[in-house]
Amino acid sequence: MIKYYWKQAWELLKQHKLFSVLYITGAGLAIAMTMVVFVAHYIRVAPVYPETNRAETWVLKSVTVQRVKTRGSGSWQSSHQLVRDWWYPMQEAEQVSAVYNSWELDDYIQRENLGSELNVKVKYTDPAFFRIFQFSFLAGKPFSQADFESGIMNAVVGEDLARRLFGTTEVVGKTFSLNYTDCRIVGVVKDASFLTRDSFAQLYLPYTTVAGYDKDSKSDAGMLGPYTVYFKVKDDAMGAALEAAMHEMVRKYNTSQEENKLVLSGPDVYWKSVYRRGNVPLDWWELIRLWGGLVLIFLLVPALNLCAMISTRMENRLPEMGICKAFGADRGRCFVRY
Repeated sequence: MIKYYWKQAWELLKQHKLFSVLYITGAGLAIAMTMVVFVAHYIRVAPVYPETNRAETWVLKSVTVQRVKTRGSGSWQSSHQLVRDWWYPMQEAEQVSAVYNSWELDDYIQRENLGSELNVKVKYTDPAFFRIFQFSFLAGKPFSQADFESGIMNAVVGEDLARRLFGTTEVVGKTFSLNYTDCRIVGVVKDASFLTRDSFAQLYLPYTTVAGYDKDSKSDAGMLGPYTVYFKVKDDAMGAALEAAMHEMVRKYNTSQEENKLVLSGPDVYWKSVYRRGNVPLDWWELIRLWGGLVLIFLLVPALNLCAMISTRMENRLPEMGICKAFGADRGRCFVRY
């Protein structure tokens, strides 16, 4: 019976080749786009390399300072003062890492043998970064706490960059010029996908190698700066304790002075931080309407295609159904046959 249905479907497809191709192509493209949406969201929130600890990772991306006297406000990320004095000492987290973000940094590797410069994506961070994000080291190891505290240009590179510079991944101990400063390679990691934005880079260096990394602005009480902070916790209970402790610290700070009020937008568990935009509270209904509506539109196209295809086939076979009905066939038999 199944073989008969397949032969019948094939014959019907051959009767209207152009429309059959259009129907199938339209349905296939719509379903493919729907799958792209799901895969994109899966990569952003699921535990994928090297962000396999996403369920245990909390992120603080936005900090706001409200000026009481002028009734103004400023928003950015955590300053070095906040990172050093508030977040690093947190006992409610197993690991705390900060990443220096600046739109002013533009990094180039000078390649003497090729006579050109190579623009690279550099992430300036600390040793705890490699304990939160589980990179696979092909050679060497992360830069040490001593390297970090001393601001030594010891770098961890991705395998693709290592091959582009030296033709191999066996490059531990070799040096290269970054922004006309010598860097020494201490580790090589398996490349991450550029879709994993929080961990992706071609080159990792201590943020203490950046000039002025600890020079916080005197405005906004020195609380705003370029640091995104990551916290690794053991479980949800520890994450809730971390959040409560951070907001308690902010409450005590706000009650101790009257000029500025500090407001944290977070911390958020990793999957929530993906959808947060700055200091704007998450609007789940807006996200559901946006992405749910997009998926429904994509699914509507194949649904209409299938309806049109079925309607066309039914119209073509109405005479056959009429003959069967005339000879006593009931609706069930017609439905099974046609």
